[in-house]
Amino acid sequence: EVPARILNTPDSGEYSGQTQFMTMPEVWQDSEAIFNRRINFALVPEFTALLAMTDGVSDPHFPTDNDFCDPIHWGKFWAELSDSVAMIPQNEAADSELLNWLDFWVDGEHDDRTIAVFIPGASSRRSHE
Repeated sequence: EVPARILNTPDSGEYSGQTQFMTMPEVWQDSEAIFNRRINFALVPEFTALLAMTDGVSDPHFPTDNDFCDPIHWGKFWAELSDSVAMIPQNEAADSELLNWLDFWVDGEHDDRTIAVFIPGASSRRSHE
């Protein structure tokens, strides 16, 4: 199996929980950094899933930037997620399974949780927060 491919670089602010919104002027001061750190893509012949999530989902599972960039941690994350949510295009219960999975508990991690999962071949579904 091909390891996870990270399409961004973790943002580490000056203090824990710091948010850098894309609408903040300082985010756009260095346009080269935007395209080298924030806007990335990969052309691949096939893939299992594409995930986008808020730090309320990622931080509890990847406590450090090194963890976030480690394919082994992503393998564990995917195993946990796919044990709870059947990641197949035909899964009509994916919405409720994903909502149930988002209700995990990690001491000290209570940020809002939003995740989008794109499975090739799946029809469009509404997103949940």
